[in-house]
Amino acid sequence: MNIELMLAAVLYLCLGLLLMYGSVRGNAPFICESRRSVVLLEAARKEAESNRRRERAKRPVDKNVICLRDDWERLWWSDHLGVSPAALEAAVREVGPTATEIKRYLRRAARERSHAHTYA
Repeated sequence: MNIELMLAAVLYLCLGLLLMYGSVRGNAPFICESRRSVVLLEAARKEAESNRRRERAKRPVDKNVICLRDDWERLWWSDHLGVSPAALEAAVREVGPTATEIKRYLRRAARERSHAHTYA
């Protein structure tokens, strides 16, 4: 997860908690008293949504090599291939990072599982 997304989420969470629980100076929720606080909260919401959209829109630069270094790329490949991230990591450890080899390995594993159920 990138640092901008994490910071926006933390800011959003902190402002939300202040809105829910009020201030430390008394019973009045001071965060709602100023227009600036409401504007900051809305800006944090928009930034968090923008970061989420940007993360979902990412695509791997090289679709011939499966790189699992970033969370977004791991999730993109696992969604693209229809397997869990753990199964994808195991396949990369088994046959290497080449996308065609991974696809071949996953097809073969799925075929073996279906044959095992047929003959069991």
